Amino acid sequence: MQHINRKDLDDTTKRVLGATFPAYRGRKFKVNRTESLSLFGTMWDGGTKHTYALVRLDPFGVVQIPTAPFLKRSAMHENDLDLPIGYVVVEHRIFCGKDAGITFHVHPSETTMLPAPTDSLTSEEKVVLVATRSFKNTYSGQTNLQFKEANRTCGITEDMWESTKTALIERGLLTKAGAITTDGRNAVSEFGDLYGLSAIRAAARS
Repeated sequence: MQHINRKDLDDTTKRVLGATFPAYRGRKFKVNRTESLSLFGTMWDGGTKHTYALVRLDPFGVVQIPTAPFLKRSAMHENDLDLPIGYVVVEHRIFCGKDAGITFHVHPSETTMLPAPTDSLTSEEKVVLVATRSFKNTYSGQTNLQFKEANRTCGITEDMWESTKTALIERGLLTKAGAITTDGRNAVSEFGDLYGLSAIRAAARS
């Protein structure tokens, strides 16, 4: 799953968005590259709702995916759907009353709608980005929690943490305030948590 800034939407993605959810004015956009997907409930359930549209890119065309029948079985909403190249399923999700944004589901081989690639990261840069993405820096009166967790899990030193943060800010992967940017999230989208990174670092040293 990759995140995209609104300003970085390419012409194809803007056209798809305008044809499916033109009223959306938010800033939350993701691209999910998958060969198949399951459609979740399209009716309101506890403040949560998924709305979908299917787009054919060439020739361009839009097909609204119907709402799941109330209390009835629906093969479309119960089975995995194959997603061929050249098609996009656009999902607008409201989760627990909050707008969770737009997700573009596309086949992995689709050549459009790709976020800009990020240069390779050092091991320390991965640690800082994942820790920043995963933890609040202050909680219940405690401070500097992101570094403390990264130090405990991956052994990164405070000097290395600070110098790496500076490098990531210069690259635009962290803001000046130390928050992770959209490009920063994309750069470590394949890494789950610090424990996984710790194992990767240990394997690289052995």
